[in-house]
Amino acid sequence: MTWLANMCALNFGVCLADDMGLGKTIQVIAYLLYRKEHYPQYPGSTLIICPTSIMYNWQRELEKFAPDLEVILHHGADRLKDSQVISEYTKPHRIIITSYGTLRNDVDILEPVPFGGVIIDESQNIKNYASQQTQAVYSLQGQYRVALSGTPIENRLMELWSLFEFLNPGIFGSRTEFQKNYVLPIERFQDQHAIERLKAIIAPFIMRRVKTDENIIDDLPEKNEMKIYMELSESQIMLYRRTVEDTLKQMENAQADNRKKRGLVLKLLMQLKQICNHPYHFLKKTSFESEQYGEVLKQSKKLQRVVEITDEVIDKGEKVLIFTQFKKMGDLLLETLSYTYEFEILFFHGSVPAKTRKTLIDEFQSQDPDSAPILILSLKAGGTGLNLTQGTTVVHFDRWWNPAVENQATDRAYRIGQTKNVNVYKFITVGTIEEKIDKLLEEKQDLAEKVVESTGESWISDLDEEKLKELLTLDV
Repeated sequence: MTWLANMCALNFGVCLADDMGLGKTIQVIAYLLYRKEHYPQYPGSTLIICPTSIMYNWQRELEKFAPDLEVILHHGADRLKDSQVISEYTKPHRIIITSYGTLRNDVDILEPVPFGGVIIDESQNIKNYASQQTQAVYSLQGQYRVALSGTPIENRLMELWSLFEFLNPGIFGSRTEFQKNYVLPIERFQDQHAIERLKAIIAPFIMRRVKTDENIIDDLPEKNEMKIYMELSESQIMLYRRTVEDTLKQMENAQADNRKKRGLVLKLLMQLKQICNHPYHFLKKTSFESEQYGEVLKQSKKLQRVVEITDEVIDKGEKVLIFTQFKKMGDLLLETLSYTYEFEILFFHGSVPAKTRKTLIDEFQSQDPDSAPILILSLKAGGTGLNLTQGTTVVHFDRWWNPAVENQATDRAYRIGQTKNVNVYKFITVGTIEEKIDKLLEEKQDLAEKVVESTGESWISDLDEEKLKELLTLDV
């Protein structure tokens, strides 16, 4: 906290890039209390921007650990939208919490406010420099700036430029200069000198802590990660081969149109993910009659295995988190597990209203023996910012092909406050694109770790034709 206080006092922008669950939120709250106690004369409120899913988590943490700080939610229909904003949001040491979406809509209202500080949580939300959301964040005034993230970079090194353009504008020069001096040498040639230069520049402004460092935390339980390999069903094999063949023919006809060809590849990748999950997912069927239950399970080894795992977890009196990147697959999981068990199955996804999300999390986190033991989560909506330490088992039903995103999701359970060992299962279908890309990811992770910690998935569509065909062909 001393480092954070000193850097903010010097008006430097800083990034807390701890592993998920190591207490970034509590560090910030400690600093806000320190700032109020030691510098009561500092003007301006502090604006905290975060995903909608964790706004109420921030509010609860502030109420719990800093009850003397006044907290206002700038969100929903009742939020301030007129000239009152400036007078209300400039009061010293008042905390304003808003979401990225609300900021984007209210940028004209919030841009003129001279905030004491601006804090962005899950800072990967500003990785796209050109987006309205990122530009809205850039436009804000703040004496100090803080970014929180377990994954400062998710896909491309250029995301680091976008982050530092918020924290310390101009430190890397223009985007073109950053591309020339760092992105091309590092991403294309793995230039060690460029890596060292980049690390030297960002090191003073990033605090990076990992769970494996026993100096940081020595009492966190073990995390056991296991890849579960399973075969496709006959119906999945048939759909997989037919879909690949049809797309390859279309790609041959689009030889001269690279844009169309890339679109076909991206579409196929999505379709193959769906087929690997379940034929119903690919066919956009999310419900079935109770008498079809056995047949539905039979068509996907993944679905069978998730039921087996949940049975084991529930028999031990524990709880399980099931992540999928697809809302429709979440619906199918919900339908299947609702037929399997008599108790309520919880589903957290992007369309769930903010207040309902809080209720879902509270229900799962309850220690009541009758509370819901299964929570299905959309990877993007539920993969960041949530505290789900009642879960002792994490299942990645389908792969995001970005370890940074998957690790964030896992860390909903594996974080400070967890008292039991956490088992993490990553489902992979044998011979499919899931298995092949998993191997590529293992090779690709090394470069990311040399800079901060990042890998991505958008690179898949940029592979040459021969490599793509190798990836897409079903090896069964």
